[in-house]
Amino acid sequence: MSAEIPSTVPALEVRRRVPAPPTIVFDTWTDPEQVRHWLGGSAMNVPHASIDLRVGGEYEYKLLSPEGVNSRILGTFLAIQKPQQLVYTWIVENDAGRSPETTVSIEFLDLGDETEIVIVHEGFLDVGVRAAHEQGWVGCFDAFVPLLN
Repeated sequence: MSAEIPSTVPALEVRRRVPAPPTIVFDTWTDPEQVRHWLGGSAMNVPHASIDLRVGGEYEYKLLSPEGVNSRILGTFLAIQKPQQLVYTWIVENDAGRSPETTVSIEFLDLGDETEIVIVHEGFLDVGVRAAHEQGWVGCFDAFVPLLN
């Protein structure tokens, strides 16, 4: 009998054009203090964010939902090209357990005075989890953009 390998659902891609050049966008995205203000959207409280911004470096975010659920997002940076690209692993831990590792790839496309942020999040095993992350990334963008003004 052979072991069955889980298949993944299609990758999630989310895009947003923001009113700042890539250097500012990249720095805001990777500054732990700024992450506390945009991660999880406006409803989520992020009491802790740490980032070791180097290939092989790790990050950890602790989140508290409006319902009082604690969770942790952690991973390792696989590629960094400031200010054009970030690639990192993504694991969520909460009372339900630990998620399978997924991969987040972000491109910061230079459009002059603006930047297009392109997030590709892949490796999901469940379409419902993928949909929840899509909603989460949209909420992150909604909270992120005002930090650039």
